[in-house]
Amino acid sequence: LSHLKIRALWYFVNVALKQSDDGMGIIVVVLYGPYAKLTDFNRLFVRECMDLEKLYMPVRCHAIHVCHPTMLFGEIIVPILKFFMGKRIRQFFQVHTGGTKKLLLQDLNEFGIYKTMLPCALGGDVQLDISSWLAERWRSGL
Repeated sequence: LSHLKIRALWYFVNVALKQSDDGMGIIVVVLYGPYAKLTDFNRLFVRECMDLEKLYMPVRCHAIHVCHPTMLFGEIIVPILKFFMGKRIRQFFQVHTGGTKKLLLQDLNEFGIYKTMLPCALGGDVQLDISSWLAERWRSGL
């Protein structure tokens, strides 16, 4: 199943690169955490993604923002992870806990991530309908 996830990731990155001005990309990952479980984390998948990024993709992950994680993740796991992370990785790994969607939008805005870029689930303006988007791309031959 991991290879299917890698193919899907590769497709989304490819689409993003084709829409960028210079064919090079910087990706900012925004994760919505209230429903995430520790069992959802797949270390092998993350390693494969990082290897792909380093070796084959003209794209770099610039930041990871985890929004409204579970208490266990935000209060216990993240501090332990950050203790073992290098300085550079600690800087691009941000956790936004508590508060309302309005406060979350203000926090993300400070990092250049605006309401117009975020899905409705995070208080943004983007209506996500992945099935329709994929169907349209399929019809267009993309």
